[in-house]
Amino acid sequence: MVKSVTFVYKMFRRAQKLTGFFLLCVVFNTSLTAQYWYRSTGSLHELWINNLDVQKAKFHNKQQWVNVLEDNLSPDSFNVDWFLMNDFSPTKQSENKLPFYEYSGQLYHEKGEKYSLFVNPLLHLSYGSENGKTLYQNTRGVEFKGNLGGKNGLGFYSVITENQWSPPSYVDSFRNRNEVIPGQIWYKDFKGNAYDFIGARGYITFSPIKDFVSAQFGHDKNFIGFGERSLILSDFAAPYLFLKLNTKFGKYIEYQNIFSRYTNQSPLLGNTLFSHKFGATHRISAKLGKRTFLGISEMLVFDRNDSLGNNRYDLAYLNPIIFLRAVEIDAGSNDNVIMALDIKHHFPKFNSIAYGQFVLDEFSINFIRQRNNWWGNKFGYQLGAKYANKASQKSQLSVSAEYNRVRPYTYSHFNSSSNYSHFNQALAHPFGSNFHELFTRINWVPHLRTLRKQDAIIFDFSLSIARKGVDTIGGANFGGNILVDNSTRVQDFNNNIFQGREVNSVILNSTLSYRLGQASYFDISFGYRAGSQYIGAGTSLSIGYRLNTDFRNSSWY
Repeated sequence: MVKSVTFVYKMFRRAQKLTGFFLLCVVFNTSLTAQYWYRSTGSLHELWINNLDVQKAKFHNKQQWVNVLEDNLSPDSFNVDWFLMNDFSPTKQSENKLPFYEYSGQLYHEKGEKYSLFVNPLLHLSYGSENGKTLYQNTRGVEFKGNLGGKNGLGFYSVITENQWSPPSYVDSFRNRNEVIPGQIWYKDFKGNAYDFIGARGYITFSPIKDFVSAQFGHDKNFIGFGERSLILSDFAAPYLFLKLNTKFGKYIEYQNIFSRYTNQSPLLGNTLFSHKFGATHRISAKLGKRTFLGISEMLVFDRNDSLGNNRYDLAYLNPIIFLRAVEIDAGSNDNVIMALDIKHHFPKFNSIAYGQFVLDEFSINFIRQRNNWWGNKFGYQLGAKYANKASQKSQLSVSAEYNRVRPYTYSHFNSSSNYSHFNQALAHPFGSNFHELFTRINWVPHLRTLRKQDAIIFDFSLSIARKGVDTIGGANFGGNILVDNSTRVQDFNNNIFQGREVNSVILNSTLSYRLGQASYFDISFGYRAGSQYIGAGTSLSIGYRLNTDFRNSSWY
């Protein structure tokens, strides 16, 4: 055991040298006892999460699914459960006498009474074409995951990958606008038409107050809401450093704090420290009756640069049980505070849920009554629904559809270092502001004959139809770019959604995967994008192989 822990520590130190920092992140665990790791394998996990959310009526947030693994997975029920159960509690292969793959899907697995350790390779290889451009991905890496101390101990996960990626044209369009590729921070050009970057993350999980408080510290992404997108906090941007506290009050109320450090808008510079800004998020959620969940959130972004160029977290915002707006006023500052409301209601007879969000950045009740479209009336909303058939059925299906709409200048700020973004990428919806979108996603695992009983055929389909107002070629600020100082707005009144240069888009992505064994996937993917060249347009087709990795999300704007 000592040798295994030493081995993990050495690999962690190597990851630190490659990335410049040690990456830690934590997965929220509402049970507050068992400590789990999380490695998403894409649509199969998404399908099961949707099914569990629809059927169980217990999630206060979509990201909280990890807490119910032991209670709701049965390895003998059907293949989706079998795959997920073996991700977290692998089945021992009694006939295997080799030291490798002794447990299902795990290259190396050492397990004792109060500890477990897994080591696995990561691989994602793909090749395709878009309008004559060669597309490819070459990802190699390693993951470590496990538990020390049993259910009440410490869970951990760490992963590092080396990537070369020649993506479709929309990524190039995004890079040209934002000086970064989606979901990443550092990268470099590779052979003129591709990108080279290192991906690394990890997490620990523990409960400082058993049965009440779960603490999280790390470098990863977070998500608040129940839909495919989130107007409150999404997992679109690059990972960031954060401390998360989640407190459970009885059976019906939960309270969450996220204290974070973001990277300010910046070009990629060599041997230069990035400028940081900070965030604080409070969310209280309650279960009302048997079928309704209601959440109230406040999010704040700020910086504290002094005359010497030092930038530190404001200790006043570390208070976990106070309204952030009150702290901001008491400090005499004008930081960026955003309020939000989210709701979910279950319809058990129809195996479905309805959900929504309302985000309020700033408003004046007088101007709202006057209906003069004042620029400072900044808000957005989401309406959605989700269906998932019962886990007892042999074929598994989930369907979600949602509508998102955000007014101009929402999430922006007069201090550009306080806008709601992280390294040139939106912290909420990837479209930023001044848009509306209809988004739908289908996950399906049909009950078809496969090579082996444990294998599966997986279908993932997503469609985004959107309209957005962007700045004109001359650079006038019409409220579609949240990174721009909103004091440069074109006008105070008569600001309407889609103002500026109107951009329309249709983004379709579909992937057919064959899962062979516990962790191997063979993919055929088709992508179609139509609309303005502002977002990049084209038709792509690719084939690929994945081992222990998720399929890269391509529904960016």
